[in-house]
This record gives sequence, C-alpha cells and structure tokens, in this order.
Amino acid sequence: MVRLGLIVVLGLVVAWASGSKAAAQVASAGSPAACVVPEPGPGPLPTPRPLPVRPFATPPAVAAAPAESAGQSSADAFPFPVTRHRVSGLWLEFVRTHGDVDNLGLPRSEVICDPLTGQIAQYFQRVVLEYHPEQPLAYRIQRRLLAEALYPDPPDAPADSGAAPGPGAFYFPAGPRGLGHWVSDYAPDGSFVGFKQYFDARGREDSFGYPKEEPKLRGGLWTQRFQAAVFEFHPENARAGANAAGIPFRNYTVQLELLGDEYIAKYNLGLR
Repeated sequence: MVRLGLIVVLGLVVAWASGSKAAAQVASAGSPAACVVPEPGPGPLPTPRPLPVRPFATPPAVAAAPAESAGQSSADAFPFPVTRHRVSGLWLEFVRTHGDVDNLGLPRSEVICDPLTGQIAQYFQRVVLEYHPEQPLAYRIQRRLLAEALYPDPPDAPADSGAAPGPGAFYFPAGPRGLGHWVSDYAPDGSFVGFKQYFDARGREDSFGYPKEEPKLRGGLWTQRFQAAVFEFHPENARAGANAAGIPFRNYTVQLELLGDEYIAKYNLGLR
C-alpha cells in the first residue's frame, strides 16, 4: 500500500511550495458564493440538489470551506504536491483508515462547497467525500455513492445465497443491509481475483457500499460494481518484484476505477 509519507520521501513536496493557490480552487466562470458550513447539532442541513441533467457549459466557480471548519485542522494536515491540494483533520483520518491514496486516489480539490449538490465535500481521483455534521464523529466523513451516479442501472437479481463462489465468500442478502450479492476472492470461472481481501482490508461496506452484482468481464478484466466503487482485477500485476518505490507489484492486482475523475469530467467541474 502507498503510504501518505511516501510522497514526501520521494521529494515531491518541493512542488507544493510553488502553488498555494490550491487553498481556494476557483474555476474560471464567475465568482463563487460564500461557503456556509453546517456545524454538528440538530439545526437544519443543506438539502442536496438534484444532479444536473447536462454538464456545466463552463467549469463553475468553487468556494473553499473556511479554514478549521467542517472537520479540517491545520494541526493535522498533509499536502499533496502532485495536485497541490491538502487533506486535513477528519478528512485525513478517513483517508488513512480507508486505504490511503491507493484506494481514494489523490485529492482533486480542497474542502469545498460542492457546486453540484451544495454539500461540503472534497473530491479525489476515485471518490467524493462528504461532510455530515448530523452523524456521530466516526461517520461525519462519508463517501458519495459515485457508482450509483455513474452507473444508475438497478442491481442485478439476487444471487443464490446457498452457492458460495469460493472459500471465505460473504453474502449480503437483499434488504436494508445488502442487495443480494457476494463478495469473494474468486471470479465465477474459479480464478483468483482477491476482491474480498481488498474489501475487508479497506473498510468493507463503509468504504465501498454493497455489491450490486457478481463479478463480470469488462474490457478483458474481471470487475465488480459496488454502490460507491468498481473493483478491477489486473492480472499483469500478479507477479514477483516491486516498483521503483519498493512496493510489490502484487499490491496492485486489485485497483479501483477512477470514478472521481469520471464524475468530474461528466459534469465539467474543472477540478484537477
């Protein structure tokens, strides 16, 4: 797994000094409205707006949430020089405890007032995180169900709960806590894909939501769609050896589709 500190070790932090403008990323179309952050308590919360039918004609202006608000903390912040954004406080804790940058990708924004929904959010390559002050502290940062937004088809018909696809498989029955599908380390043809190992190690349904289908071949790769992510098995990485950073190639056999970047592109948000 790529750790957050590795980026600093690689010397990329120098690039951070050249661009403080990311602290309040603003796109080219007009001036952003002031960002009002809801605080924990019983008060009213922003009601998410319906997603637009069409993308923005030009990237919308974006307002950053005020410093130290919405779970941010300058005392616990990490800069990502590659994209010139930082992650801090509760947001950084979520990143560290849900698979780090291998799982979420690099940040594509600061903590902002989302121009799509009006919520307080932070965009990453693979996810969009939302601030939910109405929730207990452990669940105040939550993952948007991007796979539901990008692939809105209903879940497949429930799989047979009595026919486990392989050893250790876990079934989520259809109902309030599942959609009737398995998470398994094995594809329907019996080949090893390691999806359950990845699922268990990186937050389970709190990170990915429930599986919407059994694994399917797409573009020559075994994939499985969850509510908030799409797993991909990359057999080219199932080999001995390590990359230039010393990370075993096998760590990258399971990867997540870049849903955050696809979501940004779909709505022409201009976040980088």
